[in-house]
Amino acid sequence: MNLNTRECTLGGYEIFGVQFFPDGCSDSFSVVVYVATPESHLFLGPDTPEGLAMQIACSSGQSGHNIEYLFRLADFMREKAPHADDEHLFTIEKLVRKRLGLSTDKIVPWTEMVANSDDLRSWHKVLSQTTRDGALTSVTRACKLQG
Repeated sequence: MNLNTRECTLGGYEIFGVQFFPDGCSDSFSVVVYVATPESHLFLGPDTPEGLAMQIACSSGQSGHNIEYLFRLADFMREKAPHADDEHLFTIEKLVRKRLGLSTDKIVPWTEMVANSDDLRSWHKVLSQTTRDGALTSVTRACKLQG
């Protein structure tokens, strides 16, 4: 599925093109930003970091689990914009990592987690435990019980 179709047509996001200026680089580049608005049927509205972390840890879509998206976004910000201390993003990342039993003291980037199956074992096994009919994963069931 095309990203624009998924995010704009199905998800109701607005799309914007902006210039990104990474730290330590004299060149900028164009990026696409998708913004959720209250008009979207998928818009959840404001929530606490704990509520957002639970939603992310318990949700997936056609493109995969939301955990991967969160971790990759946090990794990108640490690499390309280390001066931008996005407390909101990193708090949610830490809460999701804690919920999954991953270390919050030493943040392992997503690509290293994927390369090292031991780092993924604590949550990947849980995420892959789905029934044949695509029912809820055990992490989602656990989130529903805790939520």
